[in-house]
Amino acid sequence: MAQKKDVGDAKETAVQKSDKDTAAEPVEKPANPQAAEAVDEAVRIYKEHPAYSQAKRMQEGYVDCSSYVWRCYAKAGIFFGQKEYAPTAAEAARWCQEKGVLQTISKEEGRDKTLQPGDLIFYTKRKGNNGRFLNIAHVSIYIGNGKMLHADGDSPAYGDPWYREAAAIGRPSE
Repeated sequence: MAQKKDVGDAKETAVQKSDKDTAAEPVEKPANPQAAEAVDEAVRIYKEHPAYSQAKRMQEGYVDCSSYVWRCYAKAGIFFGQKEYAPTAAEAARWCQEKGVLQTISKEEGRDKTLQPGDLIFYTKRKGNNGRFLNIAHVSIYIGNGKMLHADGDSPAYGDPWYREAAAIGRPSE
């Protein structure tokens, strides 16, 4: 249902938004310009519906959790230590720790009420130990309004940031 319309010299596509698209729109605008750019990129990529693939994660049209958040922040000039290739979620968390922008979450509390749009939420492996930093196996990007975007075995999707046990919060643009 897209229709073309002229706006000045530029052409723009007007697309009727579904509930799924509007739910992914951040309500809170991040104060930090890099976080704002990362959140905007997360929503843009989400709307493209790239396929999930760990094997092809760095190829056009494919993502996994860590390549998804890496692409969001790469657009804002933050690469988690590697400009050519997305590190794992655990290595992105380690990078945040080295930069002093990682906050661990206590097991008793289980969640952080100080989330800001652009924050990364790092999740533990569901069962067992993967041998990685803080047993981290997944990452998402918080977009505000109690929602996050992530690629968890499927094309990027939005959801509740506390859908599984979180290990830490990173604020790479701090």
